[in-house]
Amino acid sequence: MISYNFKLDILPELDAAIQRGVDAGMGFVAMKTMVGGVEDAEGKKQVNGAACLRWVWQNPNITTAIPGFTSFDLLDNCLEAAYRPQLDAADKKYLAGLVEKNELLYCQNCGQCVEQCSKSLPIPTIMRAYMYNFGYKYAALSKETLESSTVNGNDCAGCNKCTVTCPSGFKVAEKIAAITPIVNVPSYFLA
Repeated sequence: MISYNFKLDILPELDAAIQRGVDAGMGFVAMKTMVGGVEDAEGKKQVNGAACLRWVWQNPNITTAIPGFTSFDLLDNCLEAAYRPQLDAADKKYLAGLVEKNELLYCQNCGQCVEQCSKSLPIPTIMRAYMYNFGYKYAALSKETLESSTVNGNDCAGCNKCTVTCPSGFKVAEKIAAITPIVNVPSYFLA
């Protein structure tokens, strides 16, 4: 299982590694195909999952994909891709428009942020929790992810200004401030 989507900065290297795996007899399951679920944290602009899946399926070295969906609308969007699996001009135009955007909800887990953080916070994990909550609407999984990394909600206390510059354009301090309070919400409210 690998993260595989049109937004990855390391696609040439990843495709070469996948090819080596295929040559050795391995199969690959793509995940994170929809780059975070929605295009904005407010959930107003849904990612076109069908276009994202069609892009993934254009790589003959990808055995299958496990798209995430949290509603019947997203399920229908995935089924649309299954009924028409070929990437078309409209899909390419749509995806090209998203590539130009500096930030989506999907953290590429490059780890450069951790080295920049004066408190060495597990920022990729925090960003994954942010994506679960705002992109996929899985608040309980978001809280569980933060708790497993011992994030307490006050980790940024004492920092006057965030020193992290994310190569994907994430506004790290804003996202941390938005998601870490969820650790203080009782789990029974998040079901």
